[in-house]
Amino acid sequence: MQLTVKNMLDMFADFKVIAGRRGIYRQITTVSVIDAPDIHEWLKGGEFLITTGYIMRDNTLKFAV
Repeated sequence: MQLTVKNMLDMFADFKVIAGRRGIYRQITTVSVIDAPDIHEWLKGGEFLITTGYIMRDNTLKFAV
């Protein structure tokens, strides 16, 4: 069985999609936990990313990028 974003969301009652609803059937291949300003350089695709967002604490507009 493939794990999709929808499967992951269904496992946690408090999770909700706030953007990217069309991608909920994408396959998750790995889980990454990271807080780094250059986070995009570490991602390869297929990750379910867990982050506190601490690095964006002073500029919340970075969440929208």
